[in-house]
Amino acid sequence: MRDLEAALVTTCDELLAALAIWREARGEPYQVKLAVAAVIVNRTHDMDNRWPKTLHRVVLQPRQFKLFNTGPFPYDGSGADWLAFQDCKKAVAEALAGSDPTGGATHYHDVSIDTPASWVRFDHVKTIGRVKFFSG
Repeated sequence: MRDLEAALVTTCDELLAALAIWREARGEPYQVKLAVAAVIVNRTHDMDNRWPKTLHRVVLQPRQFKLFNTGPFPYDGSGADWLAFQDCKKAVAEALAGSDPTGGATHYHDVSIDTPASWVRFDHVKTIGRVKFFSG
């Protein structure tokens, strides 16, 4: 029974992470989706214990992901949204397998937004598409 419970938790974690990525980056190229997935996974591995150790707890943290900080999902029912979600699920699986195009980033934001002043302590590690990635 424990194996089944563990498998269900893992599946739910991965689906919740994919949903967070879909909400954050569904209109972005696949590399951005993968990079956001890597940020979520990187947070679970943080040695300073700033984040929880499971995907669902990282994603569910207050004020971290749009998924839980804004109104209803703007799903338009189109095939494009469905395909974007499939890419998000694939990105989570790749990130869990070790793929990290960010080189260890734990934060990110769109380049159209000014970098928050409080982020001066973070290192900008990479920009992929319209998204800047930071570590620290």
